[in-house]
Amino acid sequence: QFIDSEYTLINLLSLMFFVALLAIPPTMYHYCLSLTNNYVKERVLNMYYLPLGLLVINLLSFAYLNLQKDETDFLFTVCQSVMEIVNALALLFIFPLQNVYYVYKSFKYYKSHRKEVLQEYSYEEGVSLKWMLHFITGYLVFIVLICFLYGTSITSIYIPVAIFITGYLVYIGLKGNKQEVVLIELNNNNLDHTIDVNVLDFDSEKTTLFKDKLLSFMKSEKPYLDSKLTIHQLAKQLDTNSKYLSKILNTEFEKNFVSFINHYRIEAAKLFLLDEEYRLFTIEAI
Repeated sequence: QFIDSEYTLINLLSLMFFVALLAIPPTMYHYCLSLTNNYVKERVLNMYYLPLGLLVINLLSFAYLNLQKDETDFLFTVCQSVMEIVNALALLFIFPLQNVYYVYKSFKYYKSHRKEVLQEYSYEEGVSLKWMLHFITGYLVFIVLICFLYGTSITSIYIPVAIFITGYLVYIGLKGNKQEVVLIELNNNNLDHTIDVNVLDFDSEKTTLFKDKLLSFMKSEKPYLDSKLTIHQLAKQLDTNSKYLSKILNTEFEKNFVSFINHYRIEAAKLFLLDEEYRLFTIEAI
């Protein structure tokens, strides 16, 4: 009876392996989303319909096959065949397609987030989310190694590959735990009711006046000396909103926010390097 119970447990865990396998790709993507506040736009449950569906099929099939002892019964045969086919499809077709889909979406999301960062922040340290790129790349290597282990019969390489995989999982666990969420201000309502970005006339006198105001403000107030400056802070100082300011920078100066601010920072650094007053400062400090 103990042996029967042990085999029952092993069979159940074997079925749960296929469920867990289908849950890995959407979990990887959900982690990438969770690194920023944009993940609220995604419905998390939608990502897990496939593993949840397979879980239901496997549990119902497992329960029936253990309750029905007559292996010659027609329903027993059908249930066993369906369970085997569904799990084979999950392993050989659904899991690979999931990885292609979610890795593509993760890379696309990373590029989109990086573009938003360049439009909003005047710095990259702590907000560039290079860790997301490292995580996605490492995940690809992880999946390739898992498939390699599954498909090879060379037992001598099992241990080193398994050690590498274990090391990778420990690494992403420790690094991921330290990665803070990077917030992108999705809605900036400051003076949004006064300016409709979609109908702006960028050849108008109003645009020219704003450009002059911006350049004068940059020269007199030197907001670029604030290492944590964001486009929302600068827009507030100019009594406008970030959408309008971003549009002006992109169309009139042909620069994103970080490029525009860093231009002033580089020019200021060049002056500091030539100034005797700053001769005691290192290049890094400047």
